[in-house]
Amino acid sequence: MAKNSPGTSISRREQILDAAFSIARRNVSWSMRDVAWEVGVSKPALYRHYTSRADLEQAMESRVLELLLSSIESARENTESIRTAMVRDLRAHPDYFMFFARNLITVESFHERVLAYLIENSRQIGDFFSRLRQESPEVLQRKTLAIQKNAITILLAGYDSPMIREFQDELLRRNAEGFPELAFPPEVRLDELDKIPLQSETGENVKLFEAISRAIQAQGIGTVTIEKIAEEMGTAKSSLYFYFDNKQAMLSELVAHESDVFLSVLSEHVKWGKTTEEQLYLAMIAHTQYLLNKPGIIPVFNWIRYEMVTHHHEVSHPDVHHNALRDTFDFSRIKSRTSNEALEALSIVKWAMILSSGCTIREHESGKSKEDILKSIRSMYKLILFGDKELL
Repeated sequence: MAKNSPGTSISRREQILDAAFSIARRNVSWSMRDVAWEVGVSKPALYRHYTSRADLEQAMESRVLELLLSSIESARENTESIRTAMVRDLRAHPDYFMFFARNLITVESFHERVLAYLIENSRQIGDFFSRLRQESPEVLQRKTLAIQKNAITILLAGYDSPMIREFQDELLRRNAEGFPELAFPPEVRLDELDKIPLQSETGENVKLFEAISRAIQAQGIGTVTIEKIAEEMGTAKSSLYFYFDNKQAMLSELVAHESDVFLSVLSEHVKWGKTTEEQLYLAMIAHTQYLLNKPGIIPVFNWIRYEMVTHHHEVSHPDVHHNALRDTFDFSRIKSRTSNEALEALSIVKWAMILSSGCTIREHESGKSKEDILKSIRSMYKLILFGDKELL
């Protein structure tokens, strides 16, 4: 074990905090013992500074919130957008980013605590939300969606990945500026596109995966077991082990299955679009209707988002679906501003679908009707096309 380094109690606390961020990025199941070993102190010595993992995580959360607040102040001083400042600072602190992203996805109340902290400590944010509460319901809904759109885009662009940096930067620009080269379709045409039914799912394993989805919906993705799934199917547990070695293998196979099924559904659905604009809208609507038709799969999509963050280094670019998506969409009207036109267009489509799924999941969990959710998706689509440069 490394020797203790000299310093004050404050510097030791900071050293422990830095070690915790570093370990948490590598291992979501980290312990106080891991932190003590990393710092080079005994567990009793560690507990003199932080009484528990929860105490240490609270300090980590405070550090991240201070970074976000600093980004807001920096944006004001440098007359740049808050989203640009946040992305820059999160990229500069990848350990903080990972903690921030994981908690946003997995801790139900985390986003509320972030918002409450920023409202209380930033006059700019406090004034913004004070004005927001006085807006009409329509404006309030639009700006709330714009905030969601910016938050998701900051997450996508804030991960420090030089390999995809130019595409992240382009999403950040598009988030603000929109797509001046595209025209918003007539509302009556969008109404027609809304009514196009999704292709039905077929395949020999459909019943199996539907049972898995129902079990996850009933038990939660963290506690569902092979036994519960077998019970849902009315079959013996041993028969499921013919398909899967364990729960992790089951979830991974479910993710692969759902990805393949949705890609097939998406490919058929966007064929109804006559223009790039219509295809982009149909992609968002297809994602929404797919989730609403199979609400049991929503926890799985949350798990996918969690896995993408916790195992980001294992995600390859481009992924196996790039070729299929490239053959599905007509990207001719999107003006490329990066070195790879095809990957840029694909990243835009995926961004739009991530925004639609995030909006769908959030509103479904809050009890919104399908009709209201589809209205929100159309509003999100408008925000994608027109941008929201003035918001943040």
